[in-house]
Amino acid sequence: MEIALKSIFWLSLSALAYTYFGYPLLVSALVAFKKKRALSVSPADTEEYPLVSLMIPAYNEEAIIRRKIDNSLELDYPPSRLEIVVASDGSTDRTNAMLKSYSRNEIRAIVYRKREGKTAVINKTIPKLMGDIVVLSDASAMLAPDAIKRIIEHFKDPGVGCVSGKYILGNGDQSNRGKGEGLYFRYESFLKSKESKFNSILGAHGSLYAIRKALFQPLGKEIINDDYIIPMQVVAQGYRSVYAQDALSVEVAGTTIAGEAVRRKRINMGNVQQLVVLRNLLNPRQGKIAFQFISHKLLRLLSPLFLLLLLSTGALAGGALYRTFFILQLIFHGLGLVNWYLEKRSAQLRLLFIPFYFTFGMWTIISGLYGYLRQERSTLWERPDAHPVA
Repeated sequence: MEIALKSIFWLSLSALAYTYFGYPLLVSALVAFKKKRALSVSPADTEEYPLVSLMIPAYNEEAIIRRKIDNSLELDYPPSRLEIVVASDGSTDRTNAMLKSYSRNEIRAIVYRKREGKTAVINKTIPKLMGDIVVLSDASAMLAPDAIKRIIEHFKDPGVGCVSGKYILGNGDQSNRGKGEGLYFRYESFLKSKESKFNSILGAHGSLYAIRKALFQPLGKEIINDDYIIPMQVVAQGYRSVYAQDALSVEVAGTTIAGEAVRRKRINMGNVQQLVVLRNLLNPRQGKIAFQFISHKLLRLLSPLFLLLLLSTGALAGGALYRTFFILQLIFHGLGLVNWYLEKRSAQLRLLFIPFYFTFGMWTIISGLYGYLRQERSTLWERPDAHPVA
């Protein structure tokens, strides 16, 4: 029994260490090895800019939609080669009225009277777009002036079917939640850059990503995370999905901790769903993409289980090392919970943002799994800041 407990302890610790540290380091090493062994191939130049459709799904975005459209109109891309399309999904506020104030030469507004959710809007709208390249961007994400150009550069390579831009928090959120979110996205950006050079990235940032329109496949009605499934559908067709670190999108909308918990729960419900929808990628015969999918997606979703096993075996196994580790875990998560309490009351301790964000992240994975098992799978999305502080 004692041997079994200690074995589970070390296996759980190893799994967590590999998931969050070992895998990024391993991919980095493989990329470095690849650079030494492989020749760099430059994509062919193109004589003119491809026709691009910038699609902005919107639902009740009256607070931000003008800023988003003005930002889109100021992009450094030939206006004759850029179609800006706002697809309003049954908005009930002033969003639709605001869209009417722009001329047809500025934007193309597609207003759907009945709200069906973002997945349905994407399915209905993309076939109507004129561009060879479709760029999708959230209403709350402001794009750098050269973002579209930076994205398009990667499509010069005929083997690239999807390109994700880089997501940056720009709301000045100095809370521990905001700092943790910023740290998380820097970590994800590093990992995506390495995965892109190694093979393909897994998913994209919904704030800014692009695909070849010809590769789009309608999404199932139940799909939650379009910005993951669409890129993976492109990869399944034999194309690469890459990361454009210099194509920047800045998230300007803030949210409460309760609203963030709702948003992260929904994302993690989608993450669980992805394992079901893309379960064929768990087959090692899929090669590099299976290695990435298991390491980056499956093991991360199993992280709360590894933590629980680590905690329980540390408490039950004999020996000072295991008991010490058990006590340190209690202190770490206890500090995270203390700061969670403080965050909900607009207070914070700066030293606690890492335990807070890690504990908060583990909880949202658990709540996402629970929500998925309870079949809380609505594809309708709400603005996170619409949820009051609990």
